[in-house]
Amino acid sequence: MENQKIAPQSIQETLMLPLWSRAECTRRFPELLTDVEAVQIVSRLDYDYSRVAGAYGEYGIIASANRAYQLDKILRSYLLKHPDATIVNLGAGLDTTLARVDNGRLNWYDLDLPEIIAIRRTALGKGERGAYIAKSVFDYSWMDDIAFEKEKGIMFLAAGLFYYFHFSEIKDLVAKLAERFPGGELVFDSGSKTGVAISNRMVVKTGNSGAAMHFYVSNPKALQAWSEQIKEVRALPYYGGIRREIRDCYRKWRMSTKLNMFFGDLLKMTKLIRIYFK
Repeated sequence: MENQKIAPQSIQETLMLPLWSRAECTRRFPELLTDVEAVQIVSRLDYDYSRVAGAYGEYGIIASANRAYQLDKILRSYLLKHPDATIVNLGAGLDTTLARVDNGRLNWYDLDLPEIIAIRRTALGKGERGAYIAKSVFDYSWMDDIAFEKEKGIMFLAAGLFYYFHFSEIKDLVAKLAERFPGGELVFDSGSKTGVAISNRMVVKTGNSGAAMHFYVSNPKALQAWSEQIKEVRALPYYGGIRREIRDCYRKWRMSTKLNMFFGDLLKMTKLIRIYFK
């Protein structure tokens, strides 16, 4: 397979941050996350990872890989109750969640821009079981491509996606999802205003000045007013019970990493938001 070239100074380049972090976490902290597919993809892409590695220390790796760890837990729990559910990965990028949570019964879609899906096809090869949808998340025609049966359940994931868009765009998208897919759920990560500012500085440190973040959530409960079809909004701490769940691994981390995690949750710098539709 030929290596796929990633354009520098682009949104495409932001795909490398979580991908490299998952691969590096697999090497250094497998108790937190083991992502064999991410390791394989890193080796296939024509990209200079030294810029990412230089900007991301221990905490950066853990912060990024933790998102995958937490979303995997949410998905596995959901699939225990809804084993035949449809899962839609919004802004899939080079995400490898399906390989980690596949129960052999779920119905999976990876949605992203055509140019990103092209990179994904090259990087992941033909082994993935899910379906690709090569459209913008704001081209709502993609909703017609989803096989939806309310009784089987549906969950939408948006990992690291909403940051790059504006409030009005995300509000409209969530309202459309709530109206079109009753009984479904949406899970996404969001920072506070301060948290997004810190993340923007981190991205610039990697040499990418073309992917500014805009969207943040200060009051998660206020999102319930986005649509009459939203039943409930829950905000979950970003690191959750990680200290207890992987205690032996946690003990190995630097004190600065542990303090960043503690104050990040305490000050709600980053959070997971779970929206339930009526």
